[in-house]
Amino acid sequence: MRAGVLLVAGLLLTTPAFSQPDPRGPAPRTPTPPAAGSLVSRLGIETASRKLTSSKLEERLEALERLGTIGSPRALAELTRALDPGGSAGSVEERLIAVRSLAPHARTSTVRLSLMRALGGAPQHELHPLAPLVTQTAALALAKAGDRDALALLGQALRQQGPAAEAARAALVAHPPRDLRPIVSGRGAPTLALVQTLGELGDQRAFNALREFARRGTPEIRGAAALELTRLGGYETVALAKTWLGPTSAPALVRAATTILALSADPAAHAEVARRLAIPDDRLDALTLAELSPSAAFAAPLASWLPTARTETAARIVNLLVRTNTDSAWAAIARALKRDETRSLAARALANAPSPRARELLESELGSASGAAWAVRAGALRQQRVGDAPRGLDDAIERLLHSSRASERAAAAWSAVLLTPSRFPRLAASSDPAVLAAVARHGHHGTAAEVLAASLSDQPSVALRAALSMALASDSAGQLVSTSVLSELLDDGGGAALLAARALAKRDSAVVRPKLEELLETGSPDVRAHVALGLGSSEDPTALGLLESIYRLEAEPRVRRAAVLGLGGRPEATRSRTLRLAAELDPDAGVRSAARQALSGHPPSALPRGSAVVWLELAETSGFEGGPRAVSLASSTGLSLPAVCDADGAVLIAGLPEGPVELTISAAPLPASSRSPKAR
Repeated sequence: MRAGVLLVAGLLLTTPAFSQPDPRGPAPRTPTPPAAGSLVSRLGIETASRKLTSSKLEERLEALERLGTIGSPRALAELTRALDPGGSAGSVEERLIAVRSLAPHARTSTVRLSLMRALGGAPQHELHPLAPLVTQTAALALAKAGDRDALALLGQALRQQGPAAEAARAALVAHPPRDLRPIVSGRGAPTLALVQTLGELGDQRAFNALREFARRGTPEIRGAAALELTRLGGYETVALAKTWLGPTSAPALVRAATTILALSADPAAHAEVARRLAIPDDRLDALTLAELSPSAAFAAPLASWLPTARTETAARIVNLLVRTNTDSAWAAIARALKRDETRSLAARALANAPSPRARELLESELGSASGAAWAVRAGALRQQRVGDAPRGLDDAIERLLHSSRASERAAAAWSAVLLTPSRFPRLAASSDPAVLAAVARHGHHGTAAEVLAASLSDQPSVALRAALSMALASDSAGQLVSTSVLSELLDDGGGAALLAARALAKRDSAVVRPKLEELLETGSPDVRAHVALGLGSSEDPTALGLLESIYRLEAEPRVRRAAVLGLGGRPEATRSRTLRLAAELDPDAGVRSAARQALSGHPPSALPRGSAVVWLELAETSGFEGGPRAVSLASSTGLSLPAVCDADGAVLIAGLPEGPVELTISAAPLPASSRSPKAR
C-alpha cells in the first residue's frame, strides 16, 4: 500500500562505519588453471563437453564454469559455441554463467565478439528476470578488458537505443576507460546515451568530442552535449545558452539553456525559472531547475503553488521556500504549519533550517491545539542538528507526556529520548502502548536494543511485538531472544519477520538449516536477503556454499548485495572467488562496492550508526484505538527495520546510515493482541 503516504527522509552527514582490518590478510590468488594442451586440460574439456548436453541444469552450469577456468583456446571455443544462436547454452541461466566464464578472456578476439552478441540480448529470453544480467555482465566484461577493440564495441553499442546502450553506459562508468578515442570515434550519429556517458565519466578528455556534438546534430544532442560540458566545468556554454532562449529555439535547446544558466547561477536563469514556475505544465521541470540555484524571485510562485501541490512535490516546495529566506517564503511556511496536509512537511523543513525565523515559527506552534506534536518532534530534531532548540521545548515535552492524546504522548516520548538517551529505559518500561511504540524506534543500537529484546518474549500484542523487534537489528540484542520467539516473529510477518529470519540464520545448524532452505526457496526477495545477511555469521562452514549459490543466479540486486555482505563476514579464504566476481562484474554499483570493501578486509556493517533521520507520515492511518499500522524501512545497507506508526501517522527513526530507504506499509491495521504472554 503506497497511497496516502508522505515520506521525507533526511539522510545527512553520516560517516561509514568500518570494522577492523581482517586479520586473515589478503585473499589468496585463484588457483592456476591447468596448462593448455596438458592431459589434465584435455580431460577437463572432454568431461565438460559431455556435461554440456546433460539433462541436469546444474551439471551444464558446472561444465560452463569449468571451461572458463581451463581457459585454453579449445575451452574458449567450446564456450563461444555454446553462446552462438542454437548453441548448447539455451537457457538464460546458462548464458549468464557462460558470459561470466568468458569475462576473464575478453581480450581474445573470438571472446569479444561472443560477448558483443550477448550484449545484444536474446529475444526469446527478454522477459526472464535474469536476462538483463546477461546483457549487463557482457558489457562489464568488455569494459573491464579495456583494450581498444573492446572499447570500440562498447562505442558501437552507445550509438544504439535500448538495453544494450544503457548496459554499455553503466559498464564504462563502472570501469572507466583509459582511452576515450575508441568510444567517440565510432561510425554513426551520436546518441544521448553516448553524450551522457561522456559526461558521467567526468573525464576532461571528453571536452573536444562534446564541443563537436554541441555544434551540430539534433537539438536534443546539441543541448545534452552543452549541458554535459557545463557539468564538466566548461562554462563557455553560458554564452551559447543565452542564444538558445529565444522564442524560435527548439524546446530541447530552451530546456538545456535554462539548466546551464541555473547550474552557473546566472541571473538570466532566475527570471526564466520564475516564469515557468507559474505555468502549470512547466512547473515540475522548473522546480528541478530552481533547486539548483535558489532565488528570492521564486518565493511568490512557489507560495502560490504550495496549497494545491501533491504531497511529494509539496515537500520540495517547502524546502526550497526555506532556502529562499524571504518574508513571503516564511509567511507561506507559517500558513503550511496550520494546514493538516502540509503541517509535518513544514515542521521537518524548520527542523533543519539554520535561520532564527525557523525557530520562532516552531516556538509559536509548541502550545497550539493541533500542531504541538509535530512542533515538539521538529524542535527536538532541530536541537540535535542545528543546536538551536525552540524556547519552551522541554516544558512542552513534559506537558505532552501527560496528554490525553496518544499522538502527543508518543511525540513527547520520542523527542525526550532523542534529546536525553538516558531516559530510554524508564520510558521503554511504560504500560502506555503509544509511548512504548514510539521509543522503540530508538532501539536499533546498543543498550536500548538489549532493553527491548529482554521484554520481547513476554509481549502478547502483535503491534508492540513488531515495534520491539527493532532490537533484532543489533547483533548483541538478537542473541537475547530465543529461537522459539524468532519462529513466532516469522509467523507474524512484516518487518519483524525479516529481522527474525536474519537472526535465525545466524544460528544456522543442522536443525535450523531446513527452515532456512525453505525461506530461501519460497520467501520474498527481502526474506532471502535477510537470510543471506545472517548466514555470514553462521558457524557451519557449509554456509559458504549456500551463500555462493544464493548469489550465483539471483536477479534481485538487494539479495546479491546481502549475499556479498554475508560472504564478507565468512572466515573461509575461498569466499574471495564470488567476491571478486561481484566486485568486477555485478551490474549493481552497490553490490560492487560492498564486494570491494569485503575484499579489502573492511566489510561494511549491516547497520552502522549514523546521523540520518527518516521522517515519515502516513496520511491515512488509525491510532492504537483502531489498530496501528506497521511499516518496514529498508535502510541503505539493506537491513529492514520494523516500526509502528504513532496515532497521527508519524514514524521518525534517527541514527541511521546515509542513503536511500525503501518503505513497505502493512495492508491493514495490526490487531491489538494475538496470544497470551508465555513464560520463557
